[in-house]
Amino acid sequence: KAVSGGRYLQAGVFRSKAEVDKLKARIALLGMKPTVQSVTNAKGETLQKVLVGPFSSVTDMDDAKIILTGNGVNTIPVK
Repeated sequence: KAVSGGRYLQAGVFRSKAEVDKLKARIALLGMKPTVQSVTNAKGETLQKVLVGPFSSVTDMDDAKIILTGNGVNTIPVK
């Protein structure tokens, strides 16, 4: 899925579908909806980004980041 507009938190980037599925499940259990975006790196490898969002405000994104971090899911903001 292509990501367009809005604010997102990137929760991870993986080669392994099993790792993607495991992280998606952890995020879903926290009441959030993860999105997966396929990307190709400089070596031509396909990776899967796990994103949470979009958030309509920085406050909403910060609140989600606090919940995710508190549950062991480290994130970085992305657009």
